[in-house]
Amino acid sequence: MHRFDGDDRQLERALGVSRSTVWRLRNGKISKLGKYIIVLEDIVDQRFPKPMDAILDDLRLWSNDSKELQEILTSLHKVLQETATH
Repeated sequence: MHRFDGDDRQLERALGVSRSTVWRLRNGKISKLGKYIIVLEDIVDQRFPKPMDAILDDLRLWSNDSKELQEILTSLHKVLQETATH
């Protein structure tokens, strides 16, 4: 949602949901996000191809809520650093 370049009304139309659902999405009150993520990714990726910065932003954002993802990213970073120095 942070990359969707539109207001709540545009988001309502894009997702085909009510204003209250948009509010619940923005405030983390919906646990089953898969279908919303797929729709938003399709919309955003069609308008703006995903540059590496956007991918890194997504990983940063998602890692805030996932200890496992933090560990994976830290391990990947370590491997890349070791590869770059050899």
